[in-house]
Amino acid sequence: MPRERTKFPGVWAKTLLVDAEGVYTAGDFVWRPAGSRNEAHTPNGGLMLAVFQVPNKFFGDDGPTDVLGQNWNAAWGNAANVGTVADDPLPG
Repeated sequence: MPRERTKFPGVWAKTLLVDAEGVYTAGDFVWRPAGSRNEAHTPNGGLMLAVFQVPNKFFGDDGPTDVLGQNWNAAWGNAANVGTVADDPLPG
């Protein structure tokens, strides 16, 4: 997959991630609503930094688990119910 010019002089981009909702290149911020499920792939492999508030939930015959095979609800259920910074009232 070729690199493409961007609107910034001297900066080129290459498509790294593809899913049913679009194509994402270096520097893109990809956000999905809570509870959504997504399958993405990199056509030629890739290195990404992904930040999650809680670990991914994997769905199998034994119910939801985390990457270590632990019961997701037991290990992370309370963390998933904590409000976000935007939900917190301003101090004072």
